[in-house]
Amino acid sequence: EHSGEDPAITAKITGSAGETQKMSFDQLSIDTKVILNNGIEMPVFGLGTYRSGSSKRTRDIVTYALEIGYRHIDTAEFYQNESEIGAAISETKIERSELFLTSKVWTNHLKYDDLIAACHQSIGRLGVESIDLYLIHAPVPDVPIEESIWAMNDLVTEGKIRHIGVSNFAVDQLQAAMEHAKTPIFTNQIKYHLFHPQDEMVEFCQRQKILVTAYSPFAKGGALRSTVLQEIAARHGVT
Repeated sequence: EHSGEDPAITAKITGSAGETQKMSFDQLSIDTKVILNNGIEMPVFGLGTYRSGSSKRTRDIVTYALEIGYRHIDTAEFYQNESEIGAAISETKIERSELFLTSKVWTNHLKYDDLIAACHQSIGRLGVESIDLYLIHAPVPDVPIEESIWAMNDLVTEGKIRHIGVSNFAVDQLQAAMEHAKTPIFTNQIKYHLFHPQDEMVEFCQRQKILVTAYSPFAKGGALRSTVLQEIAARHGVT
């Protein structure tokens, strides 16, 4: 993820005496955090859990991810794995304050009352008091964006979510969300990889200081099978 116009990002490395520095992308590590304009820190790399399923496998994956250094876990109501993620979190010795949890409300719960209830249910399944970042999973034509954003605003006031964001929004939809949000739109989580760059959206978010979160960054493995990328990697002696 990267916001701002500078090709370097302002980052803070865990365990490095708290210094803030400019970094190039080849310096990024699992400990790297972006520092947003409001001082909030978020780990750059997050563990996506789509299609991990509601099973012991999900629990084991999240447990292992936490052991090797992941601190940002991304889930959603639609993924049907929040309970397993919550179980893994409850068993770790890592302080809740060190974790960054993202979840999303599904498209059938975007009306005001439904969204409020869905968020409370996600919090219950995760076994936490609040969610760090709560996203509208995708816009739908039959529910006004402002109605969903009003619910998100109230959840922030209630202390149930710390930050609000969206996913799969086009520029005009993101503008509508920004117009009605009482707190800044934290991110737009979009499909973004080498073969699906979405330059217009990225440039808009950079101008508005909105973080772009990329899902499917390796094109679900497709990028790794690209002969062009394999040739480039071979020339540089990397994978």
